[in-house]
Amino acid sequence: MKTDNINIHGEYTASSKTDLLNYLKKQDITVLARTKGRLSQHCERWGVFRLLATWATGNCFSYPLRLVHQDKPDFLLCYGGHEVGIEFTEATSQELAETDALAEKMGKETLLFMDQFKRDTPKRTAEERRKLIKEQPHGTGFVNNEADREWALSIRDRVLAKTENFNKPDFRKYDTNWLLIYDNLYLPNFKIEKSMKFLMAYISDYWLQKNRYSGLLIDTGDQVIKGNWDRQQIVDLWTQPNAASE
Repeated sequence: MKTDNINIHGEYTASSKTDLLNYLKKQDITVLARTKGRLSQHCERWGVFRLLATWATGNCFSYPLRLVHQDKPDFLLCYGGHEVGIEFTEATSQELAETDALAEKMGKETLLFMDQFKRDTPKRTAEERRKLIKEQPHGTGFVNNEADREWALSIRDRVLAKTENFNKPDFRKYDTNWLLIYDNLYLPNFKIEKSMKFLMAYISDYWLQKNRYSGLLIDTGDQVIKGNWDRQQIVDLWTQPNAASE
């Protein structure tokens, strides 16, 4: 896979766990600021390469392993007769992302209160966003279990939206199809254990659908959650160089 220009998709074959980890460690997974040239490929590589480092360290693969960076889905893994498609997405809302980008353009290191970006927040005008960035007002806050439910419903929204794309004719299906969601919601005072229970209840009917992702992975920043509550500590080769040493 070419590393000098991540816009060019390609593939890499690893002959062993050590080979794969060494390859991943050499890759640049920097995610640029939204206004400094960030591309979807930056985020895809950051999320999926961290996941692969974690799974490889946990001896989840057989070798040789072929890794393909592509479109729809973002990555394909081939190993031991398996074909696994991985699609990456972020949990944050478009409204928050666009407001954050505007703050960068304005040169503001702004603390944006998350209660201003709840799920049903209407799309703001540019002027409304500028005012929000300058004044940094509090919203209505989160009471009782509201932050936990907000998190669970936001994740559910991403699952359903990405599943719509999954069911389009140009999206390639494989034996196994994973949806990897990066949790960048930054909600205050929510508890992941409780939030996951809400999420599993909210998407219980999802698993009855015929055309859907095989499974859901959630990257919380320091761990990846698979299924109801199967957690693995993220192996970050790039900030912890010796994390995956043999």
